[in-house]
Amino acid sequence: MKLETKIKIILGVMLAVIFFSIVFYLNSLGNDYSENGNSSISSSEQDSLSSSNSSSSQNVNSEEELVKYGTSEDVDNIAHTAKEDAQSIDTDKTNEAIEFITINYGNYFKDKETMERTMYYGFLLEYAYESNDIMSDYYKLGRDTEQCIKYVYRGAESVEHDSVQANLYQIQKSLIKING
Repeated sequence: MKLETKIKIILGVMLAVIFFSIVFYLNSLGNDYSENGNSSISSSEQDSLSSSNSSSSQNVNSEEELVKYGTSEDVDNIAHTAKEDAQSIDTDKTNEAIEFITINYGNYFKDKETMERTMYYGFLLEYAYESNDIMSDYYKLGRDTEQCIKYVYRGAESVEHDSVQANLYQIQKSLIKING
């Protein structure tokens, strides 16, 4: 075999390896929503949010298997309680809600209790700040949080569903904005 042929084969193999390496790398970024490029969050916070986001998909349902944790009535009861509590919300309760949503980012779906608390805090922020333009980031965080959870909770969507992933991304953006 000629030297030129050997070089062509070696280059072809090297290009194939590089191509597949790039494909696998890009594929691994598939659920990483921190590509936003927002420099207001440190790289360690981005890593933390990204790793917890990718782990959330492992905690619950796949597309083929939807799990139902509660009913629409359960969601309505949680929303009703949060709406009543929103009437007397204070700074401490607001901070408690934001802290819970922040700390549990990516783990909202680990069990029924966490999903219910996450929904509660989402509804609480949404109802407390829905008419407050100055605090609209809190309202958006609450709305995206409750929307993210309630459909998975009722078994209507899986964690991997596009709308759930979009809400997770919006939650991440809100948390970055609020927490600085």
